Amino acid sequence: MSWFGYADAADLARAQEVARNEARRVKEEKERAEEARKEANESNIRAKDAEERAQKENQRANEERERAEQEKMAAGKAKEEATESARRAEQAAEQAHIEKQKALEAQGLAKEERVRAEEARARAENEARKSVETRQKKETAEQENKRLLDEKDEKQKRDETLMQFAWGPKKTKRGRWTAQEVQRLRDMFYEHMHDKEGRLIHGKILIFGPSGAGKSSFCNGLRAALKDSAQPTTYYAVGSHDNSLTRTFQPSQYGDHWIIDMPGIFESSDFKTESIEAIASGRVRFDAQIGNWKTLEVKINQQQARRDVSCVVLVLHHGITLGDELKRQLNAIIRLGGEGVLSYHLVLTHLDECDPQFKDPENIPNLYNSPLVQEAVKMMSEQTGIPPYAISYVKNYVTENTTHTNTKLLHLEALDRILTSTAEQVEKMIDLKLQKNMYEDARVSWTTAVFISAAVMCVCAVVYMCTQ
Repeated sequence: MSWFGYADAADLARAQEVARNEARRVKEEKERAEEARKEANESNIRAKDAEERAQKENQRANEERERAEQEKMAAGKAKEEATESARRAEQAAEQAHIEKQKALEAQGLAKEERVRAEEARARAENEARKSVETRQKKETAEQENKRLLDEKDEKQKRDETLMQFAWGPKKTKRGRWTAQEVQRLRDMFYEHMHDKEGRLIHGKILIFGPSGAGKSSFCNGLRAALKDSAQPTTYYAVGSHDNSLTRTFQPSQYGDHWIIDMPGIFESSDFKTESIEAIASGRVRFDAQIGNWKTLEVKINQQQARRDVSCVVLVLHHGITLGDELKRQLNAIIRLGGEGVLSYHLVLTHLDECDPQFKDPENIPNLYNSPLVQEAVKMMSEQTGIPPYAISYVKNYVTENTTHTNTKLLHLEALDRILTSTAEQVEKMIDLKLQKNMYEDARVSWTTAVFISAAVMCVCAVVYMCTQ
């Protein structure tokens, strides 16, 4: 191929390229024209829509204008009506003002009449009130006199009824409330006592009671009386009502006898019945180490029951209401007493709270003549099941810083009754032992007789066989 041939081919290629470009451009122009036509159509549609909206807006505007005209006409009419109403209201106001003036004048006259009527009524009520007050005062005075007389009669009847209970000695002499009587009872306590077998009695007196009842205070009162102290003693730890300081045995020896202040857990449900029975019957040593103060769990073996543990003293506040746990423990003590294992005594404390006159120790000689004391003893006897003869009453040292002869005498009298009960219990234990021996001796004699009879029969049988 010649050069010219190549040139014609190149021109042809360029011409074809130009043709293609031109075709492409025409196509693009066509497409743009089509798009322009579509946009024109859409513009026509939007214009038509806008024209329709404009027509609707014109229509609404015409309607609004017509409504505005109607409202304007209505407003004019309402204005006219309002003007007419205002005129009528003004006329009515003038008429009301005239009527008000007339009413005020009438009200003034009525007020004057009412004031005069109120003054007359007040005078009448004042007179009536004075009359009623006078009558009420008279009736009140009569009722008060009657009430006082009724109360006096009722108190006299109640006191007579309570005094029929007659706790204490039938006849009391004020002359026995002396230091000499205190010394006599103290000497009696320190005297040696022997049982029917000739042996010296060593009583162990166990002081039981719930926390706050006054056990330790009672023990301190006994110590002050026995030691003839001029001031109240604090030998036994005294705790508060909610937290007793007595958590171990606190024994103290006086003469031949021991007084043991027990832990203040008597009302605890943890204190088992068998524990109190073991302690009260002497199977627990009072120097034992207590592992659990709530249950009195001891860490050594228990010993055999001893006869010299002979009296349990129950100390209770005179106004206490016995709960179930306290009743359970009291019943255990009373049951042991009925079985002959021990004796018991009830000491009531806080005498001055039962009858305020005993806040002054000088009034203690009136003890057995006080209806309040009689009532307290009767109530506690019924609650506990303990007979009145086994009940004593004491006054604790609370605010006093010196001891008093009458207070000491109360403690010593209680101790005397307790010691008497202790000695009787020792005698009872001896009698029980003798009774047991009596039946054992009888059983031995009967066994011996049976054995001899059997032996004689055997001998007779042997002799008979030999003779045959």
